[in-house]
Amino acid sequence: MRKPIAWLLGGWLLAGEAAAASAGSTGSGWVRRVAAPVLAVSALVALGTGGLGVAADRQARVAADTASLESAESAVDLRPDVVRHHLLLARVRVANGEGLVSAIDAVDDALAVSPRDPIVRLARARYLVERAVATEVPAHAAAARADVWALLADDPLETRAWALALVVAAIEPPSG
Repeated sequence: MRKPIAWLLGGWLLAGEAAAASAGSTGSGWVRRVAAPVLAVSALVALGTGGLGVAADRQARVAADTASLESAESAVDLRPDVVRHHLLLARVRVANGEGLVSAIDAVDDALAVSPRDPIVRLARARYLVERAVATEVPAHAAAARADVWALLADDPLETRAWALALVVAAIEPPSG
């Protein structure tokens, strides 16, 4: 989204300069006074965001390669708006034995960033099903079932959600 804004501001600056030049003016002071600082601030924000993104991606790569919890948390701290870093943190938490509840918390943080993201919702459903299987608590199975069926309601062709639905059906106690 930042690139189109930068292009618009750049076009605005050039259009103002061209209009001033065609009118015979030696320079359009208002364009330079307003547009130049706006473009400079935009460039600094883009540079800072890009730098944080590179650092976060490097931390994420270390976390993915080594299952380093510290690196995964660092990636999320640097760029909390990146959903894949939250999902990586969830996976690393499980790999480090922190448990499924901790992983579900990380996925919930990803849902706060992108509430309707199907990949995040599928990851949450998978962790809820894993928890239900591990604990054999009926309330956990019910929560997993609700999440899986919500996924299927939105995308009935999602085969991974159907696979999770089969697991939930197998662990739920028979009704009746």
